[in-house]
Amino acid sequence: MNMLVKIFFIINLIHKIQSFCPVHLTISSNSSSLKDATLVASWDPNCPDLPSTVKIYSENPYLKETPAIGEFIPKKFKTGQIDTKINLENLELPSKWSLKSYQESQPVPIDTRDGICLNYYALSFNKSNHVTSFDCLKINPQWMSNTKEFWLFPLKELIIPGSKCSGCYSTERNSRRLHLKPESFHQNLDIWHQLVFGVRYLEFSVGYFRSFHKSLDIRSRFWIFNEEHEVSPIFPVLEDILKFAEISNEILILDFMNFSYGFHESSGAHDIFKKLLQNMFGHIAVMNNGRKSCDFTIQKMKSLSKNVIILYNYEDLTVKSEQNETVLWPAWKRSEMKTDENVAKVIRTVMSTKYGTDNNDGWILSAKYAKGNTDNINSFMLSTLTGPWNTKMNVISLDYVFSTNLIDISLSVNHQKALSKQNFIVIDL
Repeated sequence: MNMLVKIFFIINLIHKIQSFCPVHLTISSNSSSLKDATLVASWDPNCPDLPSTVKIYSENPYLKETPAIGEFIPKKFKTGQIDTKINLENLELPSKWSLKSYQESQPVPIDTRDGICLNYYALSFNKSNHVTSFDCLKINPQWMSNTKEFWLFPLKELIIPGSKCSGCYSTERNSRRLHLKPESFHQNLDIWHQLVFGVRYLEFSVGYFRSFHKSLDIRSRFWIFNEEHEVSPIFPVLEDILKFAEISNEILILDFMNFSYGFHESSGAHDIFKKLLQNMFGHIAVMNNGRKSCDFTIQKMKSLSKNVIILYNYEDLTVKSEQNETVLWPAWKRSEMKTDENVAKVIRTVMSTKYGTDNNDGWILSAKYAKGNTDNINSFMLSTLTGPWNTKMNVISLDYVFSTNLIDISLSVNHQKALSKQNFIVIDL
């Protein structure tokens, strides 16, 4: 990054940090997929200087004079969130990031933009009708690759946005399964959209059917589970992850954090699954060297031409494999948080006791909450992840992650960490 660009970046970042009360655009959790999702605007409800009005546009108002398609007054909404009722059914990804246009062995050149705006924009205005903040609904398909300031940090020192029960979303096939209730799903975007929007940590609970599926393809026996219910076959999901990893060259962490149905009854299930993962990801997954996977930097992984880390929460197999070449790594620390708990209290307890000042391990905070009950989580993310605990955060894994602005906050905090380690002069303009 040359000096002129760096100065502009620093000024722009400081402007964002000091912006009065920024309003962010996210996606509602009250939907089963993007087809029936709506646009949500959110902000910190405790911010002392809320905008007077916020206007929503379908085109960039700085580039083209266009009427607003929505308008609201933030002070009327105490939760810090409003569902605009603007439907996202026709939302499309840029062609080079569309799964339909994927072509094998054709990596996408690194896009140096911090985010790529889709066709929804928000302008906030104060009482004098001056703009105080600007945001858009955006994707961040290469945020790890295009921000070299992050490359020297070990993964354990970055905030990494993740999705809880990443494969637990509705599809045309599983929507017809009568035993799957709305609470069986934890995401409303499929795995491809999750990755393109910016999620870099994916977690799975896996089940194994020894004789239920008669297909000759043994991969069809492995399914994504949500507690006791099978949701979808896992290998079609892993194929999409592989495609994204190959074309984006982004760092991805895959966490097989639980093995439920069928694994205890079949002694060979783990060996089969391990071999399948090795065959599928062996060319891009980091080999276990007996150290800690969380100590890898982005720079080190790129120098190895590897961009996937596979965590495997089955100690016997991981220990057994240490003598042989394997792409499986031991699980990172994990803390679970539920919706009926006091979010702030849980965070403080985890940080001061379980995690404390020990920064030697990767650590995952996984939050589970009821569908549509995102107000507390979202407002808390705005105030806490930019507060005193942010330097201790690592992986944050959420239900309905796109109903929060977790990805924007993660990038902002990581930028601040990077700036804190650089020498530069700030000129107060």
